[in-house]
Amino acid sequence: SSAPVFPYILEEAYDTSWGNWTHYRGKTKETEVSVSIFRCVAPSVSDPLWLIAKNGAKRLKSLRHPNVVEFKDVFENEVGEKSGEG
Repeated sequence: SSAPVFPYILEEAYDTSWGNWTHYRGKTKETEVSVSIFRCVAPSVSDPLWLIAKNGAKRLKSLRHPNVVEFKDVFENEVGEKSGEG
């Protein structure tokens, strides 16, 4: 089976970030509608940061707040131990 395709165009990062999250400008590939993309990189799925990121995304998905217009997606990508492996 093939890996899922990331349906967004990742653009430049904003100057600010929160903890281990980096905030990027982005667009949907299909319609090029502007979106915010939050990215958290963990060294492995066994690292506590992986679980913290998953829990954070789950909480954000259920959050109702005026600054969150719409929660679109969660995308998890597991890569190999060396950079560039996937």
